[in-house]
Order: sequence, then C-alpha cells, then structure tokens
Amino acid sequence: MANSTFYHGYTIAIQQDDDPMAPDDWDGNAILVTTRNRYFSRQPKGFDLDEIRDGEFDETHFRYPLFMYAHSGVALSMSGFADPWDSGQCGYVLVPKDKTIDWDQEPVARQAAQQTVAAWNQYLSGDVWGYVVTGPGDVNESCWGFYGRDFCEKEARSLVDTLPRPEEAGCGR
Repeated sequence: MANSTFYHGYTIAIQQDDDPMAPDDWDGNAILVTTRNRYFSRQPKGFDLDEIRDGEFDETHFRYPLFMYAHSGVALSMSGFADPWDSGQCGYVLVPKDKTIDWDQEPVARQAAQQTVAAWNQYLSGDVWGYVVTGPGDVNESCWGFYGRDFCEKEARSLVDTLPRPEEAGCGR
C-alpha cells in the first residue's frame, strides 16, 4: 500500500513496513509479560507470571494489568474492554523502578506503560511504515520502522527539507 507525494522536487513514497522491529527490540521502558496463548504471547526471561501476580516484583517494578481483545486482530489495553467473550486480562505491564531518578513516581511509570501498550497496538495493527525518497540525479534515500504513518511522512519531508532543491542544483523535472 504505497502512497506517493511530490514534495520540493522529490518523490516521497510511504509504504507499510513488512518486517518491523517489535517494540521489545527498542522500547526498554516497560516489559509485557502475558499468558501463553495463540493470539499474543510475551514471556521475557527472568519473569514468571505467577510470581508477578503474587507481587514478587513489586519492590523493583510498577505493575499494571494488561488486557487483550482478540477478534479479527489483537488490541491491548491497561483498562480492559467491554466484551466478556473476546477479551480479558492476559498479563501485566511492568515498569522498572530504577530506570531514572524520576521513575519512582507512579504517574510517570503509568505513562511509560501506556506508551508501550500504544506502540504494541501500532505494531499489532500494522501501523509501522517506511519511506523512499527519490529525486533528480542519484538521490535515493529510505528509512523504515516509523510507528505511525503521519510520523513517517513528517520525517520524510524533514529529510527532503535538508536536500538541495532541484532548481538550486541545476536539475529540472
């Protein structure tokens, strides 16, 4: 699903990233630990769901319930869903208390957990994008792994803004 735009003499093609990195690979702010199920499953090493449920990590991590809705796709939430048949609690979101000095504040930790859940929802729904910028001469730039199409397009335009305008470089279209 490519969508091309002409911007300052360059063509920007926005495309869905078909091999994105999972949020676990780049977001170290929160950890998802879930039950083993066929829809969405995360069991990082060193974390046992029963131990988390029993509060054994409460000294070192903030703990928030994680809910999943699985019906024609998967969605995650920290507050649950209004569907008793296709949703329920599937695990926890853990935020380490020692991340930074400010992380001992629960509202900051809750926000980090919510941001991690939002990133996972983008990943699970395919809302991860890349761009290819082509233009006069040998210009062919690309970058992938942007969570959110609007963010991807903004970053592509920012790149083009750093490139010489074709008329400035003596190139025409």
